[in-house]
Amino acid sequence: MAIKLAWAQQCLKLALQSDCTIMKFGAMLVKDGQSIGSGFNKKIHPCVARFGCCEYRKNVRPRSHTELCEAVHAEWVALHNAVSLGYNPRGASMVICGMGPSGKTWIREGPWASCTLCTRLLMLFGIKDLLLQVKAENKRGWKFVRVPIKQALIASFEIAFGYREIKRIP
Repeated sequence: MAIKLAWAQQCLKLALQSDCTIMKFGAMLVKDGQSIGSGFNKKIHPCVARFGCCEYRKNVRPRSHTELCEAVHAEWVALHNAVSLGYNPRGASMVICGMGPSGKTWIREGPWASCTLCTRLLMLFGIKDLLLQVKAENKRGWKFVRVPIKQALIASFEIAFGYREIKRIP
């Protein structure tokens, strides 16, 4: 399956709908060349915001303490959407795009994965790989890379435990 720029554009439009104050993410499940589910990260209920997780998480290493995030992650919403529409997500690819609160696209320096909670859930549902934005070789702009789900799971734990660091490209 060829990776399409249109998927990234659609994913970024989804991310713009997020109400997260730190990182906005969009996610799409793609199977047999078509989108079968999509979503963006969002706070589950306005009352929960009183705990101030966004302020707290500004001071922790990226991808650590994700269990304290008050948002429903974009990957979860995309899975829920696909299943609600009657699709079986097993064997699908998950496209994930993100941006900071300013609306600037978040580009990974390397193919770092989703958080450990998301990668474990994606593995449980049989998602075969993640399609992630990374810096292009020419250092101008970005490209997609395909990361097998098992590799993504390993990377997510390495990041959570501090064996790898995530660098955001300005």
